[in-house]
Amino acid sequence: MLKLAYSEFGLHLEQIAESLEQWVLQRTLLALRISEPLCVQPGNASFLLSAAAITSIDRNRIVRLPEAVAVCSVDRDFYEVNIAGVWLTKNTHVSEGILVAELGDLAEACVHSLWESSQRQVPTYVAD
Repeated sequence: MLKLAYSEFGLHLEQIAESLEQWVLQRTLLALRISEPLCVQPGNASFLLSAAAITSIDRNRIVRLPEAVAVCSVDRDFYEVNIAGVWLTKNTHVSEGILVAELGDLAEACVHSLWESSQRQVPTYVAD
């Protein structure tokens, strides 16, 4: 399963060896136990992928991704990756939350690998 966490600090994507249903159930029970509101609904999440991070091997793997993943060109420098799954958030009016999706081990590994490669391409700026 892929877990995409959107927070005030940005996006974090990780591959988890747990079923979507089990993870959502545990997260729901936690919210109930600590009296935290939780909205669970079908949803989509997107992230940008640097074109420089995509190799010809990656392009072949992208073509074989399942329907739940859409990859399209934004411009010559970036692609947008859109993933369908289950969106969890404190309420429906915030952009922070978690999307979880089961795509199959190979597709999940491909998306995770592409995201990691793209993270290495992002320049780091240090403010004085």
